[in-house]
Amino acid sequence: MQEYHFSFNELLQKSAFSFYKVTEKMSSLVDINKRISKDSTTEGQSKRPRYSDTFPVLSERDEHKVNEHLNDPLFWGPYLSERQWGTVREDYSLNGNCWDHLTYAEATRQAYHWGEDGLLGVSDKFGILCASLALWNRKDPLLKERLFGLTGTEGNHGEDVKELYYYMDNTPKHTYMKAMYRYPHAQFPYDELLNHGRTSADPELEILDTGVFDSH
Repeated sequence: MQEYHFSFNELLQKSAFSFYKVTEKMSSLVDINKRISKDSTTEGQSKRPRYSDTFPVLSERDEHKVNEHLNDPLFWGPYLSERQWGTVREDYSLNGNCWDHLTYAEATRQAYHWGEDGLLGVSDKFGILCASLALWNRKDPLLKERLFGLTGTEGNHGEDVKELYYYMDNTPKHTYMKAMYRYPHAQFPYDELLNHGRTSADPELEILDTGVFDSH
């Protein structure tokens, strides 16, 4: 059994370059707009054409908001959703049935419209830059990028996550975050968990009941 004792700080370090590029870009926008505002001496010169490569001039209020967000100690955190599929956020069905409109299997083949999800993921507080794990045991037909579970119509007792994962530690400002995810060496029992054949009177079929971890 593969036990991933995962520190979110490792993920932040790997994503630091991308993060600093984003903040660098935002800071450069402020500097560029300052120069544009300074160089524009007349109203005609400062007016931005409809099709232009120049940036709009930021007011002092907007500039303050940008710097406020960049300096926010809670800018990064475990804000990435564990599940975006099968929710009303991604429901475009005619009858309002969000569970059946976008299932777990379909989520692996298409992009979301209104958010993201991930396995033990982090993001900025706006959900613009997201980072999470992607695992593969060389047996599964797809990458493990999100938690697997059953929707309300698939589970015999309603919605249920069929995974083993634990949040182990976290500081108030998310300067240190630690979690563990258990991923089997054998093929993940997607079909067995989905086609459980149990009724509401029966107990739920959990991942440990499938025996996928017995040989580890």
